Amino acid sequence: VLDEFQDIHFVPQAEALLRDAFQNLPRGLGIAILGSKQHLLGRIFGRPQAPLAGFGEDFVLPPLPYDEFHAYIATRLKHRRISLSLETATYLQDRLQRIPEAVNIVCSRLAREWDGRVHVLSREDVDRGILTAAQARQSRYEGVLAYFSPSEQKVLAAIARAHAVKSPSGVKFVSSTGLSQ
Repeated sequence: VLDEFQDIHFVPQAEALLRDAFQNLPRGLGIAILGSKQHLLGRIFGRPQAPLAGFGEDFVLPPLPYDEFHAYIATRLKHRRISLSLETATYLQDRLQRIPEAVNIVCSRLAREWDGRVHVLSREDVDRGILTAAQARQSRYEGVLAYFSPSEQKVLAAIARAHAVKSPSGVKFVSSTGLSQ
């Protein structure tokens, strides 16, 4: 099991060396490659000329069921005397597109804010937690955005406003960017 595998992208020759090593492992030995940075994993496995192009099969974990993730969040917050309803936990998960790491970051921020005081989290608390977590990481996002062209930034802004885009080349979405298809 190789976790955060995308980091090998930054090591010269690592992809080619690993491809060779993988091919020489005993037959029937399974390899699990995990990673959280999809854009880097895409470069490693998706580019036709990449050493690991076409290697293995993709398996994407589905979102955790709302009630199971609520129980996990509630357990983590309980020792800090903080609670939240299933409705609020569902709202939190939906606002963060059901991305566990984002939910954990916001919950950590909320836990620090209310630590030791009995409190039931509300939707307003969730919204404030998301805002403060984003503000605390703002320079990271600005640094990443600096590498995008103005047109790419418009597309990203349109995605952010829409929250989810089912048809990125559809007339409705394209017109929201102010750009041509």
